[in-house]
Amino acid sequence: LVGWLPIVKEDSNETGKKDFVNLKRVVWHEGFKELFESIIQYAKTGIMKLCGDGIRRWLFPIILMLSADYEEQCVMALIRGIGSACPCPKCLDIYKKAQQLESEEEKEALLKSVGLRDIENVFWSLERTDVYAALSWDRLHSYHGGMFSDHLWVQFKKAIMKAGEYTDGRKYEDMSKIIVFASHNILSETDRGYLLLQLIRSYLELDMYASLTMHTDRTLEA
Repeated sequence: LVGWLPIVKEDSNETGKKDFVNLKRVVWHEGFKELFESIIQYAKTGIMKLCGDGIRRWLFPIILMLSADYEEQCVMALIRGIGSACPCPKCLDIYKKAQQLESEEEKEALLKSVGLRDIENVFWSLERTDVYAALSWDRLHSYHGGMFSDHLWVQFKKAIMKAGEYTDGRKYEDMSKIIVFASHNILSETDRGYLLLQLIRSYLELDMYASLTMHTDRTLEA
């Protein structure tokens, strides 16, 4: 369903301007509001449901986790991004305080000081849901579609090969697992690319432990 959300096309004359950036955020959140229409009321009042164990319970729909890459988190949390004063997506909500200010200049200055945008967040419509607490680190985007694809893979291509680009983090995950074995005998120990392979090996060990769903004292020590 998220894939069907409306996307505002880029305009070379407007790209980067505050109003245009805010417009794209508003469209995203208004589109998401349509998805929430069926549960907004139940998030406030709850709903009686017959559960699988045969017991009727009063349930409240909430969002516990929003797993996304950093750019998507910026849209969800309505922060200004990495170039702002407060680029962390888990920020304090002072939007309501800003709305009480009389002038637009004061409101904009207050929100900008903490990296927020003057847009109503759709996730605020869900009672008992904290968008800032729900934002979560995501292994696929952070490692396979981020650290490896945007950094290690780019440097690796410069060292030994020219290859096409991919957009699927799973493909990068698969490639990262075989790169060391497939290319360790191509580069000599004096090559810069060989040092990169050592770095990739450390990355793979880190990712291996990150992928475990259960840890022991031994894995934690490692």
